[in-house]
Amino acid sequence: MNAITEVKDNEDVYDEKIAPLMKQVIAICKEAGIPMFASFLYAPDGFCTTNIPGPKGDEASGKLHRCCELVYQPAHSSTLSITTIGADGKPKLIEHVVIGGGK
Repeated sequence: MNAITEVKDNEDVYDEKIAPLMKQVIAICKEAGIPMFASFLYAPDGFCTTNIPGPKGDEASGKLHRCCELVYQPAHSSTLSITTIGADGKPKLIEHVVIGGGK
């Protein structure tokens, strides 16, 4: 696999080509009950991350959650995680709010 040597501003590429595919992937994962984590660095200072959590206490789901925390937590900050629970009692979505972390 070749490493990307420079991150360019590709927000338009993400919006036009990747986001529509991600909508499909997210819908399929939610329908099938597949936890997932994906993050895209579409510009030097911009990224988009999606996390569909798995069951609480599940080791593999915990790894996905930790990935999301790493992406959202810059140095000298805290991350507040908000979990949305469905009527069935299962987690449906995790939102992350970064507190602090200014440059």
